Amino acid sequence: MDYYHFIWPNDTNVYVIQDEDYKTTDINLTFFTELGTSCLAKTLANHILLEGSRKYPSSQKIELAFLKEFDVNYWAFPSIYRNLHSFGFSLNIVTERSLIGRKKTLEKSIRILEDIVTNPLIEGSCFSNENFFRVKERLYLGLKQNQMNKEKVAINNFFKQIIKNQEVLTPLYGTEEEYSRITCQDCTTAYTSILNDSLKHFYITTNLDPDNVNNLLLEHFGNLSRSNQNISYRYIPANKTNVRLHEDNSQFNQTIVIVGAPLTKQLSYNEGIRLRLLNHYLGGSSSSRIFKEVRQKRNMAYSAYSYLDTEKEVIYAMAGVDLINKQKTIDVMLREFEKIRSGKFIKKEIKESKKMLENFWQMSSHKKSQKLRQLIYASLSNQWEIMNNYDNPYKNVSLDEVIDASRFIENQPVIYCLLQK
Repeated sequence: MDYYHFIWPNDTNVYVIQDEDYKTTDINLTFFTELGTSCLAKTLANHILLEGSRKYPSSQKIELAFLKEFDVNYWAFPSIYRNLHSFGFSLNIVTERSLIGRKKTLEKSIRILEDIVTNPLIEGSCFSNENFFRVKERLYLGLKQNQMNKEKVAINNFFKQIIKNQEVLTPLYGTEEEYSRITCQDCTTAYTSILNDSLKHFYITTNLDPDNVNNLLLEHFGNLSRSNQNISYRYIPANKTNVRLHEDNSQFNQTIVIVGAPLTKQLSYNEGIRLRLLNHYLGGSSSSRIFKEVRQKRNMAYSAYSYLDTEKEVIYAMAGVDLINKQKTIDVMLREFEKIRSGKFIKKEIKESKKMLENFWQMSSHKKSQKLRQLIYASLSNQWEIMNNYDNPYKNVSLDEVIDASRFIENQPVIYCLLQK
């Protein structure tokens, strides 16, 4: 997939994917910093900026300003990429000339974004307390809702058992303890640090001329500070534990069983593609091994799938079952993991998994969100094979390579159960 890359004097990187068939321009502005100890403060600050700026002193006025530009969609999108916290904003702007006439929707939307980012509502040396508490309460409610989701609770507890390195487990939206002590000043300090010391990237899809888009962004954001920090996307060893079985009691009405295994190494791009295919064969669809054995053959769960987390270096299977079926589910999952580790694959099902993944990719590869997501990972990891093989990354993966990928999975799986009340 073709893209354009611009580097400004302040080292800001601008990546542009251009297609004349697009009707809109998507702009993702991202500020990357090391996770550190202020992850929640950065996340809160990201959302606080959308509560108002100097020119648009409330969230309603920001909304109205974007509405006037053919209803621009906009949102804050803090994220975590391995060792980096991403503080950012996304805009979706109608830029097709036949739809907007002579209106300068892109230029005006960029001006609004500039004011949001560089002229926030800071009273004295701190964000507005009213905005801080409003955002804090909203995000805290989201945290509490996640604590009521049995799958999320189980996965979080599973990772805590399998991984020693707490940096790998840094929660984007913090913990209850962090919410109890976070202050408005913490968020303001985090914002100031991000503005001055972050690695700054723009990721863009557009129907317009890439040079013109870049020049327009440079005009409004070219004065952002160059980072003095050595910020890079890097591998974080998870330092796996030796725990093999752990159970927790809960108030949920279902038992969640997770069987997973750490990966043995940091994966290259091609190794990751092979392991994704292996994971799809293991439990990535309703025709996978785990689904067939747990649900279709034994009817022990409504859903039973496996997941690959390359950043936490873990592959795991999960199912929600009645307590009476807990051990049977564990036994089935362990057996399927052992088959994979010993190279006992069903060739026909591997071919079906490959075909299914290729079809899924073809159905989603045209989406701008998919292209931007791949571009972000390629630029951070410097693995440009991601873009070079974008059209069909699974095309040249052989059965032997999938079987060989099983060696990236440790021999002894870890079992975690969140027991029902």
